[in-house]
Amino acid sequence: TAALGEMAEGPGCRVIKREPLFVALYRGHPLAEREALSVAELREERFISLPEGYSFREITEQLCRSAGFEVDIVHECFHCQLLACISDEIGVALVTEDTVKQERMRKGGSDILFPALRDENAFRSVSLRWDQERALPEAARQFVDFALCYYGGER
Repeated sequence: TAALGEMAEGPGCRVIKREPLFVALYRGHPLAEREALSVAELREERFISLPEGYSFREITEQLCRSAGFEVDIVHECFHCQLLACISDEIGVALVTEDTVKQERMRKGGSDILFPALRDENAFRSVSLRWDQERALPEAARQFVDFALCYYGGER
């Protein structure tokens, strides 16, 4: 059985990256200066999230449920709008390590802070999947090998 946020590996599915999650908070938020938080500490927060049907929304909902509460999503938007909504103090959001890195490179001194989530299940898996009923073309096989090597997965 796969962990929360992770697909089960097997024929036709390889996890290439496990990405830790963070919470995005506006600078004046009472929890913003903390280095790390647990999901349970976000119980009373208003969340910004992707619309229903997106896997990252499901990860957010599952993490909150596993911490003992139902997430209060007050605003839905896409990734490109998310950080602006945080800056406007509409709510908080869970984000990936890649989002944190991109924001730090883009702005330097941001008005958004990103405490890490210390929960063991606070991660997102990036997986490659393919149809096992069809032969994998050589170029696709080479791509799988490259992705596994690039992200440090096993071949």
